[in-house]
Amino acid sequence: MMLFLALALLAVLFYMLRIGKYTKGIEILHTSQWGLGGTWVVANEVVNKQKDTIATYFNRAIRHHGWKPIQWSAVGGKHVYALNHPDDIKCLLKDEFGCFIKGPEAYDILYSFLGDGIFNTNGELWKDQRITMSHMFNRRLLRERMSTVFGTHAQDLVNVFRKAAQSGMVFNVQVPFYCYTFDCINMIAFNREVNSLAGIQGDVEFQQSFDILQAHVTDRFVTPGWKILAKFQLTETERRVTKHVGIINKYVYEVVDSYYNEAGEISDDALQGDQTMTGLFLEAAKQEGTTYSRKFLRDLVFN
Repeated sequence: MMLFLALALLAVLFYMLRIGKYTKGIEILHTSQWGLGGTWVVANEVVNKQKDTIATYFNRAIRHHGWKPIQWSAVGGKHVYALNHPDDIKCLLKDEFGCFIKGPEAYDILYSFLGDGIFNTNGELWKDQRITMSHMFNRRLLRERMSTVFGTHAQDLVNVFRKAAQSGMVFNVQVPFYCYTFDCINMIAFNREVNSLAGIQGDVEFQQSFDILQAHVTDRFVTPGWKILAKFQLTETERRVTKHVGIINKYVYEVVDSYYNEAGEISDDALQGDQTMTGLFLEAAKQEGTTYSRKFLRDLVFN
């Protein structure tokens, strides 16, 4: 769930919107019009002063101004709205969701990370994924499957804390909580038993790459000419993006490929009784006579 929340926050902070048309229901109480130099103001603050990510910078600015939404006029006449108050997030994600589309700039920036998954699409493509995913959250599955998964892994988490307490070790509690969430979502979404709480290297490597990609891809929003930098791998940041996308893809494609038989077709045996998110998408495609590409399945699974 932490992965979903992290991506949701990223989407909330960086939807590229036009003034007025897409601000329905949200009162922009504090507006910073930085104009053409805005990119460099933010970049300088983030890189040289606070060592923040862009998301952290905006969150700090919102908090400073009493949790009022911030509007940033970026290069090219586009605008970024950063908001983090529950009422504003409810308006964006629920009440007026149809008004807050993801623009082409945001889509291009996030594509190497999210592809055509639910967090980077609009319209029918988004709607189809949303409807399929909603089946994961019915009462029976929540009671019979999810509660069992969370309960079992919670005991592993308790054991980690108990061991640390007995040894008197001081550690960052965010790390085991992150691992706990990661272990649970792997079982719920993919029926994949992982144990990052125990420090299994492959699982930890995926988590580290996920965090690094979030930070670097977010930086593209304030990096003029990022497409050229990415295409020709001209910066260390873009080379790191390529490296960690490869690590992410290797992990996710292992999940995707487990559903294929030797003939390269989706295996009926793999779908038998499968109540994971991946299984639901494949079953829905089968019933509709739709064939998903391996790349599209990667996007579904990762998102």
